[in-house]
Amino acid sequence: MRILGLFLAIVTVFAASAHAQESVGRAVVEGKVIILYSDGTWEFEAVDTDCSVVAKDITFCSNSDGWEKVSNASADAAASFRLDDRNYGMVIDEALGIEDGMDKEFMTGAVIYNVAVGAGITESEVVTMDIDDGTLFGRDARTIIYGAAVDGLDVIYVNSILFSKNRTIQMVSYSVGRELTDQQIETHQSFVSTIDIK
Repeated sequence: MRILGLFLAIVTVFAASAHAQESVGRAVVEGKVIILYSDGTWEFEAVDTDCSVVAKDITFCSNSDGWEKVSNASADAAASFRLDDRNYGMVIDEALGIEDGMDKEFMTGAVIYNVAVGAGITESEVVTMDIDDGTLFGRDARTIIYGAAVDGLDVIYVNSILFSKNRTIQMVSYSVGRELTDQQIETHQSFVSTIDIK
């Protein structure tokens, strides 16, 4: 659990304080559970017991690989997840988007800068291993793979960032390790497969 605590400490610097429509409560109306959001809207909760709401229009459904939602240790993450003692994930949902300047180049620099600041190292000590552009969930996306030593512990981050006009969603998986492996890529793909974004 040490790596989870270390990474979530970094998240305080990692994410902006603006959250997009985070869940603030649940209520029962005529026998059905509804989810209340910070923007004053609501929706019915999914009936599938293996799924839970992360934020408005974002759900997590456990898969056969064993990902599980864990208690948030950071107010900046919409949700935190754990696969095992070496692999963790998180979803960051921000109500800032392309119209606010949160484009691919800005976010690439921001994640590298924020990890460096959170780890107490220089940006040049953060190793960028790959940057890949594409689409996820029908949105423009960039996946950035980078590594850094956090309190002497080597961590590899795979961060898929989805961009829209007024919203930025990050799906970050991170694992203990110095070298990028095919297994870490597969673990990230497994993590992303647990998330559904409408």
